[in-house]
Amino acid sequence: AVMVTAGGLFMAGSNAAAAGYDVPRLTDIHIDGMANDWDECGFEIAMLAPRQGGFKPAGEFNAGCRLGWDDRGLLLLFHITDSERHAPQRSDRAWRSDSLELFVAPSTMGFYTLQIAPGTDPANPEIRVTANDYRAHEGLPALAWTMKRAEAADGYTLEILLPWRNVAMEPRLGAEIGLLIYASDASAEVDGSYMVRWATGDDWRRGVGLRLAETASPAVNTVIGKGEYRDFQTTHIRIDALPRLIGKPLLIRDGDRVLAEGDLHEQEGRAAFE
Repeated sequence: AVMVTAGGLFMAGSNAAAAGYDVPRLTDIHIDGMANDWDECGFEIAMLAPRQGGFKPAGEFNAGCRLGWDDRGLLLLFHITDSERHAPQRSDRAWRSDSLELFVAPSTMGFYTLQIAPGTDPANPEIRVTANDYRAHEGLPALAWTMKRAEAADGYTLEILLPWRNVAMEPRLGAEIGLLIYASDASAEVDGSYMVRWATGDDWRRGVGLRLAETASPAVNTVIGKGEYRDFQTTHIRIDALPRLIGKPLLIRDGDRVLAEGDLHEQEGRAAFE
């Protein structure tokens, strides 16, 4: 059975802790945009979630990723489902179109951001990156990265290497770094974009804590719950989960009290309950 506690229902990502995830060491990862050398390894963020409002249908847009590390730097592998491609006219406003944005924050020296236009529109096929450097450390080299994209049947994969020299950090077990992730999807009918994120707070200068480890923490955001009070009398609960959980029994508890139970059903390509 899938169990969700009531205390996690009023934030996106009900099974996400405030900080402290183990990201595993990986070997033989080639930055070519392909996922085959990851072999389902890495710390998995199964779904990025909207801060407010509901999900788009999974066939229209979905974003998930895996994280790892090696002696070169922090490794990220994104799988993006996107049925409609829109490239930004200006790379420094990528967040208003199809894009990714990373906030990278070492523990002692500020942060930097990368706005990434993935180049999925045939009219703009190259990956374009706008970097914003707020690192408080003199003598650091210019920000660097390696990125490669590959087309997939339902969207694309994007593989990223962020070198340790960006943050003056030696890769060692137990070292920590902060990371926030945003993914945006534009629509021709809407001014702006639909945004999902992996973040458990609003401090974008600090990020969610990641620890370099040998093995990964369990996957997060496989189940995402939201709750809201209505008329100060009732609580409305909405659960979204990975498709592989369709048909599984669900139990929502507040301590020893059962608030709701039933089976997760298919809705717009995801498992759902409300």
